Amino acid sequence: MDNSLSELLEALAVPALVCDPELHVLRLNSRLKQWLGVKRALGLRLRDVLDETISSSALRVLRGAQGLELKQYRLTLGDHQHVVDVELDRLTLWPGCALLLQLLPRPENDPLSAHLWTRALAHELRNPLGGMRGAVQLLQGSRLLGSDQACLDILAQELQRLQRLVDGLLTPAVPSLREPLNIHRVTERVIELLGHEFPAMQWRRDYDPSLPELVVSADRLTQALLNLARNAAQNGASKVTLRTRFERQMRVGNQLHRKGLRVDIEDDGPGLPEEVRAQLFVPFVSGRRDGTGLGLPLSLLVAKEHAGTIEWQSQPRRTIFSLLLPQPG
Repeated sequence: MDNSLSELLEALAVPALVCDPELHVLRLNSRLKQWLGVKRALGLRLRDVLDETISSSALRVLRGAQGLELKQYRLTLGDHQHVVDVELDRLTLWPGCALLLQLLPRPENDPLSAHLWTRALAHELRNPLGGMRGAVQLLQGSRLLGSDQACLDILAQELQRLQRLVDGLLTPAVPSLREPLNIHRVTERVIELLGHEFPAMQWRRDYDPSLPELVVSADRLTQALLNLARNAAQNGASKVTLRTRFERQMRVGNQLHRKGLRVDIEDDGPGLPEEVRAQLFVPFVSGRRDGTGLGLPLSLLVAKEHAGTIEWQSQPRRTIFSLLLPQPG
């Protein structure tokens, strides 16, 4: 089994493990090890590491369920009880792996688990970010050619955005800043950033200029659309189109909204591999060997933060990921 699986598990901010088709534990991350204490887990059956109910639910997933979630589940490990949302998904791209299990702590019941790790990571990121910003400020005082200065300005703006994200993680009780925003400010930023990263790519615009403003987080939407557009650029496309449209009667899950805004990311690449289609938004699932499989789940998380979702369709030479953002009223 690829050793990078352990690295990807560590990238998750919540306790997690993977099992084989017989529900033996293959790998688990340090967050779950901390919860389990000194208890041995590798090679044991899932029911012996966690409990019978979770194991039975995992078996249902392996027998055909697309994925299951146990809401506000009370899990007892040793002398400690955790209230968590248990997420179970099939995992087929890694040899020998069949199931991914994540334990999402409920903040109101277990406030120190996921938040503690997230804030610790944000704290560690502050120092290198400070050094990078200092170096950029020194360079901004130099005489640079026009193109070099433009690249430096982009770097400075992105470092400021990262700093805001880190500051937001260190103060999790404060929601991300939302403001009235024309979505084209975000799409143009995405094209500007990825245009430098993929200079040979054709970046096309198909905008509806009459779109109203939305009250959203510019930083979070930028990150979501960056993930979607970068995926398109990395998957063999030569042309990527960003399209915006107003949409009436927008359906998100079981809820129908009177109006909303759709942002399409369309590419002319070969299409999504069949083996990843059923698990697109499961962490670690990627059609590229060097992919982490975290971009799409994070983009979906941003969409849900704005009461929206992500839809997709794919065929050779035409793959579209659509970010749906309902409008209030």
